[in-house]
Amino acid sequence: HQINLLWLISHPDDVSTAELSGYDHVYCASAYHCELLSRSYGLRVEFLPQGVDPSRFNFVPERVNSRPKRVLFVGNSRGVFRDCVKWAVEKGLDIDIYGNGWEPFISDQRLKGRLLPNEVLGEAYASSKYVLCDHWEDMKQLGYVSNRVFDVLAAGGMVLVDNVKGIHELVPSGYTIFHDADEFENLISKPARLDLEERKKTADWVVRHHSFAARADTIDAQIRGMYKR
Repeated sequence: HQINLLWLISHPDDVSTAELSGYDHVYCASAYHCELLSRSYGLRVEFLPQGVDPSRFNFVPERVNSRPKRVLFVGNSRGVFRDCVKWAVEKGLDIDIYGNGWEPFISDQRLKGRLLPNEVLGEAYASSKYVLCDHWEDMKQLGYVSNRVFDVLAAGGMVLVDNVKGIHELVPSGYTIFHDADEFENLISKPARLDLEERKKTADWVVRHHSFAARADTIDAQIRGMYKR
């Protein structure tokens, strides 16, 4: 009597095709991986990317780039020296790091705290010159764009992100891709381009196309359709 749905949004290498086949309907936050699962394994998978909560991440003009020298990284170490943080440390770049587990890798003034509360996260994203966003290797190669990209852009911030497959088709602007340590250093040293009208346009587009309300509508329609069968 139950309908079971799965929305695969991260760490795709941890989910087997046998597990995916056990659901009545599967959503996948990567268009590339959807096509791969369908072509290689015959699974019926629908593309549904990550989203943003616009009540938490919203555009306030006065916040945008109000701290034009701050480069922000928010995320836990998870036991590894994540590339963009490692490069920043190795090249002596000034970034603000918030997250757990960084003590084995960095303990100087760049480590600002273990937690940046959700209540102030949108403002922190908007006010920084850049917000760094990286992806685990399986997510990067299989095209799972992090929700952090949507969050930062909805708040009016600017993202520096690694080369995750499919991002150009998913988000039109508001980010710059880095490929290696030297390119990363060069990008951080430059001032962020500030065009409030353009940033608001990007924020509005992200909220219109990638809000969790839109995602809920999609899932709700799917469930209603399945119960009618």
